[in-house]
Amino acid sequence: MKFDYRFQRRVRVFKRYRRIIEVLVKYGFGEVLGHMNIAARLRIGKRKLFKQTSDLAEKSYAERIRLAMEELGPTFIKLGQVLSTRPFLIPVELVVELTKLQDEVAPFEFVLVRKIIEDELKAPVSEIFESLEEKPVASASLAQVHAGVLKDGRKVAVKVQRAKVKEIMEVDMIILRDLAELLERFMPESKRYDPTGQIDELAKVSRRECDFMYEGRNMEIFALNYADDPTVKVPDIYWEYTTNKVLVAEYVEGIKISDVEKLKAAGIDLSMVSRRGLRIIIKMIFEDRFFHGDPHPGNVFVRKDGRIILLDFGMVGHLSQSVVDFLTNLLFSASTWDARKILKTVVDFDLVPENYDQLGLESDLTELLYRYHKIPLGQIDMKSLLIDSMDIFYRHQIRMPSTFMLLTKAMITAEEVARELDPEINLIEEVEPYIKNLASERFKFSVFKKDSLGFLSDLREMVTNLPFDLKRITQKIRKGDMEVQFRHRGLDDLTNEMFESSKRISLSLIIASVLVSASLLRHAQLGLKIFGFPVLSLLGFLLGGVLTIWLIINILRSPRNR
Repeated sequence: MKFDYRFQRRVRVFKRYRRIIEVLVKYGFGEVLGHMNIAARLRIGKRKLFKQTSDLAEKSYAERIRLAMEELGPTFIKLGQVLSTRPFLIPVELVVELTKLQDEVAPFEFVLVRKIIEDELKAPVSEIFESLEEKPVASASLAQVHAGVLKDGRKVAVKVQRAKVKEIMEVDMIILRDLAELLERFMPESKRYDPTGQIDELAKVSRRECDFMYEGRNMEIFALNYADDPTVKVPDIYWEYTTNKVLVAEYVEGIKISDVEKLKAAGIDLSMVSRRGLRIIIKMIFEDRFFHGDPHPGNVFVRKDGRIILLDFGMVGHLSQSVVDFLTNLLFSASTWDARKILKTVVDFDLVPENYDQLGLESDLTELLYRYHKIPLGQIDMKSLLIDSMDIFYRHQIRMPSTFMLLTKAMITAEEVARELDPEINLIEEVEPYIKNLASERFKFSVFKKDSLGFLSDLREMVTNLPFDLKRITQKIRKGDMEVQFRHRGLDDLTNEMFESSKRISLSLIIASVLVSASLLRHAQLGLKIFGFPVLSLLGFLLGGVLTIWLIINILRSPRNR
């Protein structure tokens, strides 16, 4: 039984592998796959790797990547969304293109919806709901939402996970991990982008989004954070009807925040909604340190009384104290137009490579600041500012924290939505008071007292443990147990090259020996002859010729000669 399961899983992986390769080839990425030795791995003819749809010739590589991800489904859409928050890893034009990824897809049949609900809740739908609409109110790649009414009369939104979506994503993760390892193996220059690390991050994000219990807990936290705020509404979750694959929550009616005409028709003040929405996001970041990671128009609605409804809490971000300190230092330095302080902040938090170009980075930061210096805040486009900053991060290989990048994406999305309602609004103006407050809080006596007590506590612990630690070190030295380890960096490629060179030298010596032996046999005229040549001599020359050709091909196929 276990063998059958493994066999079936391998078959699914193989079929999905071929489908992924077909789509990548269709969008013109056959050459990359060729470098990764995919043809030999999946027994695909090399000619097939270089076929490309003719109508894609005019599209940019970034657009073709986005189209391929959309066609390959939820896992690859999520991969694109994760990469769009990593401007320090991929070019800016690709970041911009990947932010356009949408995971809205056609809904699946209601018969299947009913079956999933009944399997998860262990009861017929008729016993749980007074009614459940067959047509979904929303449909995405992971799940779809149906409106319903419980037996006690409460109107609810029922979120149902697509059948086998978790299994499909697990297969895709196996394939993506395999592709990432091949990329690092056959294209060593890709290691700087950490492909395997990115796939591991995607796997973590996907597991969370496939767990509706996790989303339900996030909803409760947001509801508590805004319990005293009459301008925000987070739907109540009904735990007795919620599982890993089914989430039942309060149904709250509202108008999509991007539907300007409907908002106007309802008599809602667009400017008020715009500012309120931005302040909600800013509060999440600077006060709660727990924020909605994807506040796009499909997840934000407005009630007729002006209250803002927040939905879909599968993607959220947490800000640690270290990230908050980094953000505070960065924003405060930027607000004072001090490029050197920005550089110091990035270096102090160990976000730059070892051999970074200090003068070049400071020069680029100075040029960026002066590009926006003395421009009124109302005229600064936050998105343009962040994209320009991302370009510097990418060129200087600055490694920004993953949470910080999710935060950046959330802020850009929030500003875009707010500007659709009120073109005059500016995120920087709204954030400025919070930056000043964060900066001033650092000089409060209570904060200084807390930091001082922490320092004294650490100092006391260090002094107390010092004699014991020194004694242990001395004992190890006496026993000969003390070891010093040296770690090399960047010698793997040199080691591989030396190994390959030694193999070629050994083969060259063997070829020379075979040819010399064949020549000696030719002059000795020993043994059976063909056309006057000794058979052993002919075989020696033939073997030497084949080995020589193989050696030449091996040298020409070396990565250094490509």
